[in-house]
Amino acid sequence: MEIVLHIGAPKCGSSFLQSALFDAGSALSGAGVFYPRPPHGRNNHAILTVGLVPQEALARHLRFGHLRAELALSRFLFMRRLGAEIAKLKPERVVLSAEELFSLPSREAIKSLQAELMALGPTTIRVVVVVRRPSDWFAASIAQSAKANAQPKIPVAPFFINKIDNWIQVFGRSNVTVMPLAAGALDGSLIDRFLATIGASADLSALIATGDQKRKPTLSAEAVSVMTNFRRSFFQGSDGSLRRSSSRLAKALQAVDVSLGLPPARCKPEIALMIDAGSGDVETLRHAYGIIFDADINAARSYDAGLLANTDCLHINEARRADLIACLAASQWARRTDPMDAILYGVSSRRKQAWLAALKSA
Repeated sequence: MEIVLHIGAPKCGSSFLQSALFDAGSALSGAGVFYPRPPHGRNNHAILTVGLVPQEALARHLRFGHLRAELALSRFLFMRRLGAEIAKLKPERVVLSAEELFSLPSREAIKSLQAELMALGPTTIRVVVVVRRPSDWFAASIAQSAKANAQPKIPVAPFFINKIDNWIQVFGRSNVTVMPLAAGALDGSLIDRFLATIGASADLSALIATGDQKRKPTLSAEAVSVMTNFRRSFFQGSDGSLRRSSSRLAKALQAVDVSLGLPPARCKPEIALMIDAGSGDVETLRHAYGIIFDADINAARSYDAGLLANTDCLHINEARRADLIACLAASQWARRTDPMDAILYGVSSRRKQAWLAALKSA
């Protein structure tokens, strides 16, 4: 029996992969691939990070609403149930997936997890890491930040290699596989490549549904600019808090993005060059793992976080933005008033329509 540990990286298709594997759990189990049912009604195994990272570094669904002792018990029960299920099912492979594992704070934490998993009796543990072009990761992080901030936080470049090296030091180079996420590859091709990477039969891909409902696409750059304006207009001073009305707007914007065929947010070319060259990951991934991104980094540029913090990093098409605003104004989100949103935040349909009208004329 082999354990496959998918550890992310964040913003690299983890949610899509986890959703697809979770929903196909019964079919996969019948074919010898076991994707354990996580606790707390989730489709990922972030529970594994409990006790290995500080409380404030846990996934959002674990960080809020749970006592430390409650989480420790939940993790203990999950591991005990996992051992019993493995003994009963005798699968060829057990797949565990949590992008939060990617950033475990130390090799000691990784070794602790390794010891726990080895106690389950696998012959090998294979670690799988999915990475993407650093500037695409950067753009996706800005899009995510915009949902909870009036001014999206400028993320630090991912520096994938530093974290991957920690896992290699513990599990060995031969047991750590790095695979790329191509731009726009949240589809069956990601599933196919994942199955090939873990040595599973390609026939299993037919058991895994990969419809649009499983995708959580990155907002377009145009949608990010609208979301940022919304946060400034209604939630100035509340950065870091994901309000319910912001979540609903994000879903509405995703729907409009899909209807208009808008691409996920990407950085301006000059910003992308700075990030890709400055992080060092592009060259290292090319030489160490044969991963080649569509990036021309021959002209070395330093990574300057200060410059990025004062720059509109995303490439925004004004015509597409105008179309998006028009579609949003005609959407159910704009016409509907949620009583709680109106009472708590003053976000009524009348105020939303006035805000959209101001955006149109700006």
